[in-house]
Amino acid sequence: MKIPRTEDLLRAVEKATAGQDSVSLRNRLIVPLLAGAGIRRSEPCGIRMGDFSEDFSVVQVSGKTGTQIAVLDRAAQLVLHRYLAPRLRGRRRTRC
Repeated sequence: MKIPRTEDLLRAVEKATAGQDSVSLRNRLIVPLLAGAGIRRSEPCGIRMGDFSEDFSVVQVSGKTGTQIAVLDRAAQLVLHRYLAPRLRGRRRTRC
């Protein structure tokens, strides 16, 4: 398997995170989770609402080696809030 060049990878990430639709917002959250927390690429798929702290600053990620705690920076928290807002309408308000 040929390993892609760094520039090609960065262009692919930019393209996947460029929009304001729910898929782009989701992708924009995955990047800091993978980079900042050092989690495996399959682990974000298992994250559920109950895995986030009340203020959405921390998320528990379960994976092959157990459970890890990932801290979301303020930028990731804002993207998370935009991603979740339509899903949380009618539920209790979040402090994100």
